[in-house]
Amino acid sequence: MNTKTSNQKLPPPWLNRFKQQLAICKQQKKQLFQKNVWDKLSTWTLMIGPNRSGKSSLLNALHCQHIVINDESEEVTPFNYWINPNNSFLVADLEAIDEQLQKYQIWENILPHLKSSSGFSTLKDIIIILDLPTLCLSDESRLDDLYQKIYEQLNALKKSGCHASVHISINQCDRIIGMRDYAQEPQLINKEKAFGISLKNQKKLTHFDSLFHSKRKQLIEKINSDIFEFCKKPITPIKRRDIIQLPFQLDCLLLRVKHFINPLSDSSKKSIHTIQFCSSEQRHYPINTTTPYLKTIIHPLHNNNSHSQESYSPLFLDSKNFFNLQSIQKEKPRLSLKNHLNPLPISFSLALLFFIPASYFSIVSHGYNVITNTYQSLRDIDIQDNSKKNTSNLTWLSSIEKDQLMLHIIRESGSIKYQWLGIDSLHVLYQQIKQHYNTSIQSDFIPYNYGILIKALSEPKKTSATQLYQGLETFMMLTGDIPLNQQRIIAWYQYQWKENKLTEEQISILTKQLSTLIRQQSAQWPNNPEVIKYAKKKLSQYSLSQLALIKQESLSLSHPISILKKPSILSIKDNKIPSFYTVTQKKHIQSLTVDDLVTTLNKHNLIIDTEVIKLSAKEKQTLLNTIKHDYQINFKAAWNDILQRLTFKKPENLEQLQQLITQLKNPSSNFYSSLETIQNNAGQSIMDITDLFDESDNEQSSWIVSLESMSKVIQEILSSKNPNLSAFKYTTKSIQDKKQEPSLMSLKDQIQDTPDLLQTGLQVILRNYWGTLLNACLAHVNLAWKNKVLQPYESTIRKKFPIFYPSDTDITSENFNAFFGPGGTIDTFFNQYLSPFVNASGYYWTWKNIDGHSLSQSQHALDMIIRASIIQQMFYTENHKSPSEEFALTLKKQSESVSTVKLAIGDKTLKFQPDSQDVQTIVSSNKDKSAASIKITGTDGRDSINTTGYWPWLRMTQKGELRTTSDANQFFLSFKTDHYTIEFGLVAKNKQNPYLPGVLSTFRCPKAF
Repeated sequence: MNTKTSNQKLPPPWLNRFKQQLAICKQQKKQLFQKNVWDKLSTWTLMIGPNRSGKSSLLNALHCQHIVINDESEEVTPFNYWINPNNSFLVADLEAIDEQLQKYQIWENILPHLKSSSGFSTLKDIIIILDLPTLCLSDESRLDDLYQKIYEQLNALKKSGCHASVHISINQCDRIIGMRDYAQEPQLINKEKAFGISLKNQKKLTHFDSLFHSKRKQLIEKINSDIFEFCKKPITPIKRRDIIQLPFQLDCLLLRVKHFINPLSDSSKKSIHTIQFCSSEQRHYPINTTTPYLKTIIHPLHNNNSHSQESYSPLFLDSKNFFNLQSIQKEKPRLSLKNHLNPLPISFSLALLFFIPASYFSIVSHGYNVITNTYQSLRDIDIQDNSKKNTSNLTWLSSIEKDQLMLHIIRESGSIKYQWLGIDSLHVLYQQIKQHYNTSIQSDFIPYNYGILIKALSEPKKTSATQLYQGLETFMMLTGDIPLNQQRIIAWYQYQWKENKLTEEQISILTKQLSTLIRQQSAQWPNNPEVIKYAKKKLSQYSLSQLALIKQESLSLSHPISILKKPSILSIKDNKIPSFYTVTQKKHIQSLTVDDLVTTLNKHNLIIDTEVIKLSAKEKQTLLNTIKHDYQINFKAAWNDILQRLTFKKPENLEQLQQLITQLKNPSSNFYSSLETIQNNAGQSIMDITDLFDESDNEQSSWIVSLESMSKVIQEILSSKNPNLSAFKYTTKSIQDKKQEPSLMSLKDQIQDTPDLLQTGLQVILRNYWGTLLNACLAHVNLAWKNKVLQPYESTIRKKFPIFYPSDTDITSENFNAFFGPGGTIDTFFNQYLSPFVNASGYYWTWKNIDGHSLSQSQHALDMIIRASIIQQMFYTENHKSPSEEFALTLKKQSESVSTVKLAIGDKTLKFQPDSQDVQTIVSSNKDKSAASIKITGTDGRDSINTTGYWPWLRMTQKGELRTTSDANQFFLSFKTDHYTIEFGLVAKNKQNPYLPGVLSTFRCPKAF
């Protein structure tokens, strides 16, 4: 006898209602389109997606009409019905259909009613619709839950005999960065056709994964080619920046979809026919599909070894070397250094102590110390980075630098090898940082630099033949068409970064990262033949003499040559000349013969072709003369470029300032000899050095006399036993006397009579004279701060109450007096070292401006000195010998059962009666250790609150709830015990009082100014 198991599902209770709705839908469709299309022409499409995934938007785009069925039936089906002339749609929210599937046999009972009169299924297509925000911005658990529900629906349909084609539609794709600009170009995209990839497997033997990645590659290469053409047009920098990111964005989106497909069986994958990108036509913020970014996919479920791993690296990376990871990472890791490393368990330590040799225990102890120290170093880096204000649009750049520094520290510390201790947190953190770093490189660094490269090649009108050649050479190196030359790539990009107005710091970071990628051979752009063909065509339009010069230049050294003698007062960026334009190379070019020329031109070059076989001997000689003439022009132009942009280094200390002064006043210095060389090679003069130092009238120029006088002052400081102390004394005296250095004042008047270049150097001296002196003063102040303030702070104040809360240890009255009291450590230090440099006349102190400079740039450090001054006012207004608190209390509220409240501080006691409104004053001296208590008596017995220590009343306020009012010295202080609730009105004697929130507990001694 057959019996039903308890878990067997029943048909849905709304099945009859579903049949009725199908009949109504058939009738309305017949009326709307005036023909019987039900059996032969009409087919059904099932559309399933999460709530608000854009199902109605897609149906409207397919010109469908919603069939509204209104009747009095109480049975509700999970479907909506939409129709157009050629199709009918069953539409369901994933959440609703999933709930029904858990209870009933849905598809086994529905599918038989979706058949033609001849018995063939009319359910031809299944659309799985997802929206871009859900796909890219959801967390891992949300996506896993969503995917699982979809898998269950597809599996249930398949078990019920459904063989419909599956289409995956992604809605709101117009929010992908660059997509709107791309879609607005009619020649790039046909809006009447679907945009995406077709996965219909014509070759049955082709594995789905191979087919997917082949179609994915074709689409991205097509978009790459389209965008290159698009960038040739005059477009805004913002539009160019966005549209160049589109190939990267779409590639990442396709890989996200592939991750969704992976867990399906091979037979289920084959039913997936298309992946379509849909537009919501809504104005939302764009979504960056590369962040968070998927780097590898989990192993597919099939057993084909050739597809056991799939790289999630985009097409422009060498996936074999760059991201060789085994597990899926669904989002760009959110790095958090707030997790604490727990100490070794006591039982583990005892086991080591009793059962393991001492040498082994020593190794374990050392390993644990290495891990904790490394972890602390990482925290310091993270805190320092978070304190920086980054106003640049390249915000990801500092993140990359921080990640690389952290990875270096972890590797150099050797802490990972101690993973066997059972402390996994640092190893996990290392993996997170590494993933975060790789993701930033992949989703930010490479697209940015790829965009620069495409821009340079798509705008040849703005570049010379040499620049176009170097850009094409860089492109072909990065795509692997010609051998890599790291120095040439770096030199080309550094020039481009400077053209884009990046700072020296940004260029330094970018250079370091690009060097790393090239060295690892992991930065590979897509090999786009159209780009190469276009650039070569433009390059071939230049004259043969220009191409010959370019070819000759390609044979020279790839790095620039230093032209200045050390030590140099000129900036480093002006210290180099391209190797092709050195004096040695000039002599080589001038000595070239016709045979040398022919040899050079016939040398194989993958970038340019120069054919000279058909040239006559006379034409060859003419070509050689033209090359020499053009080279001479370019040679002078290169040196003249250096001459025009000569700039002086900013002196950071007194030694550098003295060096600048010495070289400017000495006609035999390296500066003037280098300048003469540059002027000779440039073929023009901007300064007549001989005339500048002409002493025929036996008189020195007035500006030289001023420099001599200034040099003597600086040399006197530098020659002393403690130059920083001497600079401090000299500077503070000048500030107090309100006098400028006489030679400085004279030089300001004399500077107009000097040549322009010399004026620039003298201006550097004038602008940085006080800056270098203040730097020396700061070094002296910081040393004194470390010795006189930081040491007592660490030993007597740090991690102690009331400055640090919570803390069980009190600062003693003696130590508090010595540090914060009148004439104490902070007070004395400020008067002795800082007061000359601070505007302390107002409530808020600031650093004095001394000729455009100040002692320190850290207002935060000065704020701590202000806070120390406020702390002194809190406790020492009446008594300068010990920190005391004077305040008044009145009982404002209490539980109805309270009869009396007694407050005791030391040997002083106050008694409060309910509703008496008495105001009583008390002083907490905080001189020695004492106790404080509040005893509440009532019908429910007696409750008490007690504290002890050097700060008993302050600790008491921490046990209650202190609320501020509009008046700075008035507060409400409430306490809650087991049986009673009371509230005091507290009035401090001073506006500056220890009950103000965020003053006492936020004081921290800065490490330096």
